[in-house]
Amino acid sequence: MLKIKAHAVAQPVALNRRTGEELMDGWGLPRRTIYIKDSNHRRLDVYEDVEKYQNKFFTRLEEIMNTDPIWATANGWDKLPKIYNDPVRYSVQDIINDTRDQYKHRRDPTLSMLLRQKYLIRKLAKDLGDNTIINMWDIDITFKNPSDPVLKKFYDKNVFSAVAVTNNYSELFGA
Repeated sequence: MLKIKAHAVAQPVALNRRTGEELMDGWGLPRRTIYIKDSNHRRLDVYEDVEKYQNKFFTRLEEIMNTDPIWATANGWDKLPKIYNDPVRYSVQDIINDTRDQYKHRRDPTLSMLLRQKYLIRKLAKDLGDNTIINMWDIDITFKNPSDPVLKKFYDKNVFSAVAVTNNYSELFGA
């Protein structure tokens, strides 16, 4: 399990189409990328650890899917549902490619990258009937700014615990 202490820092303005129309996320709210940083202005100290961890997980996941593509297709790995506030459905390969591309261009990790991995870990554990996968590959995020408005929609949609006593989301998906 990888443990991260980080700030959630959103883009200053929502994303727009070329026409100027505001883009919406999967919940119908203005789309803003949420970056995981050490502080509002500083790259995550453990950036390389997160990059290696996610790339290693995705390489292993690809090996599993390539070893038994019939199992992967039968269990819906080619057609995932929308994952939380994702604007569209992605395939596993789309998620893998997007994450690798982010790191290839040395961009900060995003909250969606971590939430997608958490979703895939739980799907894999359920499909294989092996919860040790969660302990091995999970990402435990402790936000340094848990009350930041950028996280509000995740609380409102019950992605994060509404309990204000803690800012540790290791039980984010109720493993």
